[in-house]
Amino acid sequence: MNTEQDLVDLNHRIGEAEKNRNENYLTEILADDLVFRRANGDIAFKQDYLQGIRDPDNTYSRLESSDIEAKIRDHVAVVTLRVNAAGMRGGSPFASVFHNTRVFRKAPESRYGWQCCV
Repeated sequence: MNTEQDLVDLNHRIGEAEKNRNENYLTEILADDLVFRRANGDIAFKQDYLQGIRDPDNTYSRLESSDIEAKIRDHVAVVTLRVNAAGMRGGSPFASVFHNTRVFRKAPESRYGWQCCV
């Protein structure tokens, strides 16, 4: 997994894993030191994200990733994408299109070859 297409595929799988609550995949593809800014401005870490996946009040009726572009330089990749999502958050309905930027680093110990760190 060393091409831009591999990273596009990984990012599609991240969306599918989030929608289907596949915590095992997410635990492996997300770096332990993952940190990112949520759409509401909050800072979140890997465990915050996984806790949200486990929360039964967080569901998706739609989660589609599109316009995924990956650029690799040395041992780092930057992936941009649009996420069209709808569902429930904390019992409240939501629907929006999000513009995400994810940073991956090569991780030879991972079977996917990459881990998302930002």
